[in-house]
Amino acid sequence: MVALSVGVPLLVLAPVLAFSIYIGLYSPDIKVLEWDKVVATGRSQVLEIVQPHEGETFKYFYSIGLLSFKEDGNLITDKRIVSYWEVDGELYLNESAYPDIVGYTVTPAKTWIDDTVVVVNHADADYDFELYLSAEDGMDKVAISYIKSQIQ
Repeated sequence: MVALSVGVPLLVLAPVLAFSIYIGLYSPDIKVLEWDKVVATGRSQVLEIVQPHEGETFKYFYSIGLLSFKEDGNLITDKRIVSYWEVDGELYLNESAYPDIVGYTVTPAKTWIDDTVVVVNHADADYDFELYLSAEDGMDKVAISYIKSQIQ
């Protein structure tokens, strides 16, 4: 009887613990991260979608994806801004090099669960797109400040 009372909670907790470990090691973070702080599995998934240009340095990354970095990504580099997302297995990707960006507007997160939205205005007005940034720890402001420094 003692073994059963100890064994049952372990049987219930083992899958929860395994899922928690998976989330911690392989799923996107809930905030904007400096690129070198993104887990290695995440960096490799992003690099399958966004190939760096020659001499380009990835700076900041944020994903709305729950289980995979391939579901969604918002990337800021020293040369461009990239946003990608997947719908029904199809990948969509928008990007603008800094010289092609004519402006941007920021809609700050209103609650802890909202993301800050940056509308990137491309020289081709038909190519404007949204970049999502978590407001957690104020990293949205850090990333936006970096974008501002690259556009000026």
